[in-house]
Amino acid sequence: MPTWVAQAVVAHQIGIRIDKHFLGDPLTVIQAAIGRISGASVPQGAVASEPLGRARKGAKLPNPGRMAADSQLLAPTVLKDIERMQAVYGQLYIIENSMRSVIRLVMAAKYGSDWWETMVNGKVKTVRENADQRRRGENARRWHQKRGAHPIDYTDLKDLGSIIQAHRAEFFPAVFGDGDAIAWFESFMRELEPSRNVVCHMNPLDAHNVKDIAMKLERWKRVIATWRAQKK
Repeated sequence: MPTWVAQAVVAHQIGIRIDKHFLGDPLTVIQAAIGRISGASVPQGAVASEPLGRARKGAKLPNPGRMAADSQLLAPTVLKDIERMQAVYGQLYIIENSMRSVIRLVMAAKYGSDWWETMVNGKVKTVRENADQRRRGENARRWHQKRGAHPIDYTDLKDLGSIIQAHRAEFFPAVFGDGDAIAWFESFMRELEPSRNVVCHMNPLDAHNVKDIAMKLERWKRVIATWRAQKK
């Protein structure tokens, strides 16, 4: 699944009206992807009925630990870690990619479709430069799929936080709230990044950090749900 489609699916899962941002063939592709995931067709503009991050009743996740057991290449403890980290990876995937979707929606609404070129500058100019360099580097790997369709797909989690902090007026209080919202967001990103880096470098988290990721996802969902409700 292309990254731009995955991001649209995530946006749909948190209740964002995808038909407001996509038309024609792209919208058809996204709706088909949502249908494959949910097991049912999705009408234009529909909002997902299942809570974000919760599997359909009866749905079964693949068990890579069992699939790899016959290879005898991995210790039993590693196989157990694989099983434990499946849910954690999914939770991190939802947070990071939905954050990209929120940034794109907010920035495009305020500055237009070329916001990446015109507004990712100043203190965050290096974010744009590094992302653009990664995109250009893909030309040396034409045999492999592209990382994404939009430049923001080439950013890291910390880059997303930097973009939001550089444009506080657009995100606070509109998206994340007022009062101590900035301090909350800074703490959220500071605590999330180390766990994200451990998992994305194929290492397991301990039980404490696994629980922390689940709690962070719930808080993130609450923030986005409140933002959505205020936009209606």
